[in-house]
Parts: sequence; C-alpha cells; structure tokens
Amino acid sequence: MNSRHKDLILQAYAAFNRQDANALLALLSDDVDWPGDEVRLHGKDAVRLHLLGKWAKTRPHDEPVAMSDLSEERSAVHIDQVVYALDGSVISRGMFEMTFQIEDKLIVWMNFKKL
Repeated sequence: MNSRHKDLILQAYAAFNRQDANALLALLSDDVDWPGDEVRLHGKDAVRLHLLGKWAKTRPHDEPVAMSDLSEERSAVHIDQVVYALDGSVISRGMFEMTFQIEDKLIVWMNFKKL
C-alpha cells in the first residue's frame, strides 16, 4: 500500500474498527463531509451520531487491502469489509473503494462505492 496519506488513513481505519469514535473524529475536519445511509453528513456531530447508531446494531470491520493517491489531496483505498451482528455472526461481506480528501492533515471528505 502506498499513499502520501497512508498513516492518517490507517489510523482512521484502526479507530473505526475498534469503535473509537473520539479517535476517529480527531482525524476529521470540523466541517467534514461524510456518507450517511441515505444523505451526506456534515460536521463531526453528525458523523458521531451516525457511527454510534451503526455500532449499536452491528460490528463492521474494514480491512484496507490496497491504497493509492489520486491527486495530492485525494487517496483511494480498497477495503474488504465484513459486517458482524452483535452475536458475532456475519451479516455481509464485500469489497469497496473508499476515496478520501485530505487537507491540512485532516480528512475533509469521504465517499465509497461497492466494487
């Protein structure tokens, strides 16, 4: 995996996977633009509520498998995602490409698509 933003992105995935909202939000800009279930989320408070709602129902785990720079500020990450039920059974598994925009060493925008 090679990206100028590798360390920041891997920190974000590590925080997400251990369900550490505070650590993840510390890596986001105050006005972050983030994908929600049906609408775009704006700001850390909206992202926090979204994550806590997801984590109350499921245990997602995102494993980065490839990373590359799209531009100086954008990086793409291919992930293998497994979503577990609270009892540990697998709900879903899939490959996704997540695109991050980084400014001033913070994530300002993220989007994803299923591969």
